[in-house]
Amino acid sequence: MPPRALAGLALGCLFLLSACGSPPADPATVRPDATAADTAFVRGMLAYHQHNLAVLALADTRATDREVKMIAERTAGLQRLQQSTMTTLLIGWAQPTHVPATEPDTHATELSDLSGIAFDRGLLVAMISHNEDAVAVARNALGGDLSERARGIAASVDSGMSAENAALHRILTRLSPAVSAPR
Repeated sequence: MPPRALAGLALGCLFLLSACGSPPADPATVRPDATAADTAFVRGMLAYHQHNLAVLALADTRATDREVKMIAERTAGLQRLQQSTMTTLLIGWAQPTHVPATEPDTHATELSDLSGIAFDRGLLVAMISHNEDAVAVARNALGGDLSERARGIAASVDSGMSAENAALHRILTRLSPAVSAPR
């Protein structure tokens, strides 16, 4: 796997560590309850992951490029771990873990009609779009009243998804047909 993709996965692991770390030793610095911003952010990320996992699941049987299949599998595995971490946080905060269904993801519908290299390119475009949305949500949340733990998650989403997008763009460029200059 290319170094940038590995960096993205490593940053995703930091996401998990930021959410699962030990609380600070000084009880005065620990916020026992989540803020409304914490809960909204984590629940929003869970909804994002539900949509993205549905799209990534299509790669199991439809992706033809080895690198596309590999990054989709690794991203799905990491996002399942992140879902588990965020669900655990919500439980710890005594918040509901069920995320209401949102609008159907149009990417999954669009991808269902594609095959071969067209599917691979479409999947990469969908992954990039999903990541850009998640980064925007994370950056917006960082401007709010997040606890230290939720702030760590938001920062990890921002850096991890941005790094992954660099790798996805590189793969997309490789799979895109060369455009010749007009004569």
